[in-house]
This record gives sequence, structure tokens and C-alpha cells, in this order.
Amino acid sequence: MTMRGRQTSSNPSESIKSLKARLAEHRQKLADYKANPDAFDNQGILRNAPSPEVRQRIINGRVKHLEDELRAFEKAIRDLGGEP
Repeated sequence: MTMRGRQTSSNPSESIKSLKARLAEHRQKLADYKANPDAFDNQGILRNAPSPEVRQRIINGRVKHLEDELRAFEKAIRDLGGEP
């Protein structure tokens, strides 16, 4: 099984363990981003947004992307018979 190009183990329990670790990392990444989006603006996208509305849309898009990734990890864990 692969997850975004990463090969997971043929042992479901090892795969679940790995996916749970990635899930925890992404949950933290989401929490950190929500707490301070500017800390992750290494390309100046937020800083150079033409308006507060555009800036908020960029932030909302990043949050949605991270939430989608969380759901994908949770689904992969469930598909292997685990609980996220």
C-alpha cells in the first residue's frame, strides 16, 4: 500500500503504526499553522497578499488541505483495520 508515494510495510500493524505517527505529525502541523500562519509564510505569500480577504482565503485553503490530509491518513488506518 502507498500513501502519497511512500511505501508502507506489508505488515498491517507496522503500517498502522507508521500512519498513526504521520497522523500525529499532521495534527500538530495543523494546530501550529492555525495558531500562527505567519510563522509558516516562508515564501511571503501571506505577507504579500493584496488584501485581508485574499490572505484569509489563502489561510483557509491551507487549513482545508491539511484537514484533507488528516482524513486521508485516518481512512488509510481504518482501511488497514485500525482506529485513528
